Amino acid sequence: MIQNKKKQSLMLILLILITAINGIIYIIIIPPWQSPDEPTHFEYVQLLADSKTIFGSIAPNFSLQERIISSMDHHYFWKYLGWPRPQPLPLKFEDTPFLRLVRAHTQIGRKPPLYYFLSSLLLRISPQNSIIYKLYLLRSFSLLLTVVTVILIYLSARLIFPKDIYFPLASAAFAAFLPEFILIGTSVSLDPLANLMSALFMYLMIKRNYSGTLSAELLDGG
Repeated sequence: MIQNKKKQSLMLILLILITAINGIIYIIIIPPWQSPDEPTHFEYVQLLADSKTIFGSIAPNFSLQERIISSMDHHYFWKYLGWPRPQPLPLKFEDTPFLRLVRAHTQIGRKPPLYYFLSSLLLRISPQNSIIYKLYLLRSFSLLLTVVTVILIYLSARLIFPKDIYFPLASAAFAAFLPEFILIGTSVSLDPLANLMSALFMYLMIKRNYSGTLSAELLDGG
């Protein structure tokens, strides 16, 4: 039993390391602003960081949007999309052809604010850093949330099959190596937090059911 627990702990540590390394690779190889709707997710976080409020009402800052659009252009945003570069460059998200087409010109008032507030705390620590530095900082925060999600998947599977060494690892690895999961899980987006909250909910439900079943079995045996 002790040997199995040691092996499970080592496998979990290995899975965490592999997931983190895989996530770092995605953070590096995905060009800035190319993950889904990153410009407008980033804008929401930065506006909350600048406002110093918790969930107060905020309005778009067109100066910030102009700086983000300039950074998007600097990092070949339209080239990677296969879109013609706008001439002249738009000054607002709502005038940016691709964002307007996919109706992603803003996240303000459309998405739950918890992720944006938590992320804004990171930006408040170092307000003078560049936009790109902040972008990668937020991507790293998303990776942390994703690693915790993978751990919760592993723990949930272990609750179901406590004596099986490999099933929990396979279950968590299946999620960790899904390309779309790790792509979104390393982007500036509320999805990594949503995934974590869902995984936590499932873990708590399984644990509650497992504990109830175990208690019933002990009572029946007694």
